[in-house]
Amino acid sequence: METSSNSFTVELVYYLFLIIIMSPIIFGIRLVYIGVKNKQKWAIIAAIVLTILFVLTVIGSLVFYRYAIALGDVFEIGF
Repeated sequence: METSSNSFTVELVYYLFLIIIMSPIIFGIRLVYIGVKNKQKWAIIAAIVLTILFVLTVIGSLVFYRYAIALGDVFEIGF
């Protein structure tokens, strides 16, 4: 009984942490979107930077995924 209560608390803290982190991110993206609509220079620069960061994150996650798959295959073979 103790472990299920502990795991529930850990999940609750985890989701609370995600909400606390994601709220300002969503608010900031909304602010940049409104700025781009109003043709503000800072918002256009911020949108370009955010797009580049997003593309790099996707590429990095795909590379890491391939690395993890290859590492799993190596341990499966027994090297």
